[in-house]
Amino acid sequence: MSKQTMNASDITFSTISPRRRERIRLQRKRIQQKRSMRHILVATLICVALSTGIALAWTHSASLTAMFASGPTRNAELPSASSSTSAQSLAYASGPFEAARPLAELENTGLLQLINRDHAITNMPLRSDMADAFPTLPVANQSIGVRQDALAATADMFEEAQAAGIGPFHIASGFRDRVRQSILYDEIADSSLVQQAGHSEHHSGLALDIVPTALVQEAAPIVEQLDGSSAEEQWLADNSWRFGLILRYPEGSQDITGIAFEPWHFRYVGQVHAWYMWQHDLTLEEYLQQLEEKGGFDVTIGKRSYFVRQVTAKDGVVYVPKDKSFTLSCDNLGNYIITAWKQTG
Repeated sequence: MSKQTMNASDITFSTISPRRRERIRLQRKRIQQKRSMRHILVATLICVALSTGIALAWTHSASLTAMFASGPTRNAELPSASSSTSAQSLAYASGPFEAARPLAELENTGLLQLINRDHAITNMPLRSDMADAFPTLPVANQSIGVRQDALAATADMFEEAQAAGIGPFHIASGFRDRVRQSILYDEIADSSLVQQAGHSEHHSGLALDIVPTALVQEAAPIVEQLDGSSAEEQWLADNSWRFGLILRYPEGSQDITGIAFEPWHFRYVGQVHAWYMWQHDLTLEEYLQQLEEKGGFDVTIGKRSYFVRQVTAKDGVVYVPKDKSFTLSCDNLGNYIITAWKQTG
């Protein structure tokens, strides 16, 4: 068994996997290059303005700024991630749980359901199954809905970002039905930025497009305004895992996900899974494949120990823990992920 110790509140290069370390190095180099180009462009514009007497001014929507300036409203009854979260003693384990249960008796959360170009969503929910994002979260429009667990996690993340002086952010998109997805697919010529109806993560209510309010102008498409280089976007990429969210389409992963780099698209999967994907620099596709290869793992995060297993159903039966709380999610590949936990303090 391999073991690993990591303090999430004080992450250093020595505690990050080599793959993620290299990606961070390349990302920083790319960001520095873009900043240098921006500085040159700004200096050029200033010179032109001074020489021609043209006053340059940037305008923003006053109503949008006022709406998001106060930050999100948190529901105190919802669970939150600890800012002092730590992960310890990662051990790979494939041993099954003890108790046989009929699959039909267990709720399928769908948290780890793979939805992409090759795998359509199963059991698509309705808008009425979603929670209203507004007023818990700042939103681009008040009709946006998301799943309650994703809503709670995002509200906590926005609250911590605000406390750290980052943001504000708002939600540009959440749940979409087939009709809305079909319209978007027909409107957007670039298929690397949108999936066909039935194949979008937005159908699940677990995917949210999160954008820095100050960086987005209402008239222009998000893809033309965000590139992952701003402090706000970097904070989301580095901290979202602590709240159970993953940057679903990271840079350099298009061959795996089928979707180009989208620094605004986040997917709620739960904290232990988000931690593992962040730590090992994996997409959801790669994570599910690794679970299939390793069987599962045990790890302690903060004051909770997790026990993750990928299992298959035999004659409609799966094995679950006898003495631990747990959830079950299909992976849309014929397997199920059982996530069990117990408090350690």
